Amino acid sequence: MPNEMEDANSRVPLISAEASVPIHAYGSTLTPKDPANVSISETDDNITMASHSDDNDEDAAQAGVQQADAINLVWTRSTLIVAYFFIFLCSFASALQWQIISNLTPYVTSEFSSHSLIPTIGIVASILSGVLKLPISKIIDAWGRPQGLAATVVLATIGLILMAACTNIRTYAAAQVFYQIGLSGFSYILSIIIADTSSLKNRALAFAFSTSPSLITTFIGPPIAKWFYKYSSWRWAFGFSSISFFLFSLPIFVVLMNNARKAEKLGVLPAPPT
Repeated sequence: MPNEMEDANSRVPLISAEASVPIHAYGSTLTPKDPANVSISETDDNITMASHSDDNDEDAAQAGVQQADAINLVWTRSTLIVAYFFIFLCSFASALQWQIISNLTPYVTSEFSSHSLIPTIGIVASILSGVLKLPISKIIDAWGRPQGLAATVVLATIGLILMAACTNIRTYAAAQVFYQIGLSGFSYILSIIIADTSSLKNRALAFAFSTSPSLITTFIGPPIAKWFYKYSSWRWAFGFSSISFFLFSLPIFVVLMNNARKAEKLGVLPAPPT
């Protein structure tokens, strides 16, 4: 029986009807993070809530999860549609620049007389970007989705800028690592935001929508890379990618932060300590 109860609690969704408990005595709605650790008693129309969790440090460490809960509670239909539109643009920008970079990498390594290092650079960057998804997931649980999104955008943008300005293959290889870690984390956080904001019934459709830009960028990416190489330079291609990626990622960050502030004003999310 204890194992069955634990399994049942582990299947409680992040946002559910059971997770929201109105506290009329305080004039607001409070949302306990773990309904299994909360007891509710009602006497003379006054409701009191007591938490049985003794690990306050763990609760503080999961501030990002509480922020995600609060943001999900204040979504409106129009804001959510706007957010998904910006998520589509972010996916389009990241997929397009990936096509451009992968098509120009052989020319970059050849210019530095290091064509044989193409697979080495790709393998090292891919391994690091995959391994670092674990700490990224913990970071966004501690900081929040918007903050984690901003950090990965900055990391990927730094990598693109370093690629545009590199003067040797070592700098280019380091820039590729920065870029792939940032891009991998960025895509991972977008997928978590989609999972947070979509129902189980529509989640597959939401993920398909967010990855659909690859159907377009697969065909237009190589011609754009060829145009930069023929009429400009590969450095300008990386510079263009850094600017477009940052600009396309900014709106979704603004939408998430506005929702976080809205949750604070409504009392759903406690204001951060000053």
